[in-house]
Amino acid sequence: MGVYSKRINAKGAFSAMVIGFGIGIFRIILELNKSTLTGFWYDFANLNFLYFCIILFLISIALMIIISLLSEAPSEAQLNGLTFATTVNEDKANSRASWNAKDVWLSVFVVVMIVAIFLYFSPLGVGDA
Repeated sequence: MGVYSKRINAKGAFSAMVIGFGIGIFRIILELNKSTLTGFWYDFANLNFLYFCIILFLISIALMIIISLLSEAPSEAQLNGLTFATTVNEDKANSRASWNAKDVWLSVFVVVMIVAIFLYFSPLGVGDA
């Protein structure tokens, strides 16, 4: 988020990380003790972990934005070269010089392998021959 927005700051990011961690630990504790729970807390503890991750991610983003907006903005000196809005042509040239066509093709290969493995083991049935 901080790469795209000049307003996101360390307080927002750190707070989102700590609060998100706390919510995650609370969820694990509830899941380990869900046999004693009823109602909302049982449903919360019994929620599939992948759905919970999406919800926790969205909560963390919201917290980061809210806390960053409520705290002081970073100075221009702190942001220089860190966000897309503050990147200069020299930074772009240095970034482009740090990779070549081989790096791009190897990255494409890794993505293709990940997709192939996902499809093979997914419920789509590609690997059920």
